[in-house]
Amino acid sequence: MNAPLPNGLQASLFGTRQRLHVQHGPTDLVIDADGVERLALFEVAVDSMRDVLIGLADELPSLRAPWQADSAFSGPVARRMQDACALAGDRFVTPMAAVAGAIADHVLAAMMASRHAATATKISVNNGGDIAFWTSNGAITRAAIAGSLNAGITLRGSTGWRGMATSGQGGRSLSPGIADSVTV
Repeated sequence: MNAPLPNGLQASLFGTRQRLHVQHGPTDLVIDADGVERLALFEVAVDSMRDVLIGLADELPSLRAPWQADSAFSGPVARRMQDACALAGDRFVTPMAAVAGAIADHVLAAMMASRHAATATKISVNNGGDIAFWTSNGAITRAAIAGSLNAGITLRGSTGWRGMATSGQGGRSLSPGIADSVTV
């Protein structure tokens, strides 16, 4: 899992907890899972990323255009982006607003659809602060929110399928509003 993959996709285990790092173009995922088949789940995650950027590049002009309810996209991540933007209603947004979360959600969906998911009690996919996660009954998921307050959240399962997003003053998710960082 430490070798380069086709199309510049890279995946490796890191840290004492041996989480998975997947990097492909601007996408930078940190994935964690527990259970006896966690490495098999990591393989599913890597496989799910193989064609994501190619698919998004094919639809990029439409993804950069203002969101319209009747837009139809062919790729699974582009469709997730379109669906997420429906929440904005008549406010201006492009489907690109949801790209990081949609990719995280896509990878989690692949992992959850795998037969290996039955051995896990929690899975998280963090794409630069946009996190898709699942926690089973009785399990605990903790998320730290860095900053001056060093805040955090503890979720006790069953959480079902959830997401968390952070948008801040720096990095790839620029928020020109009044807050340095907002986590939802």
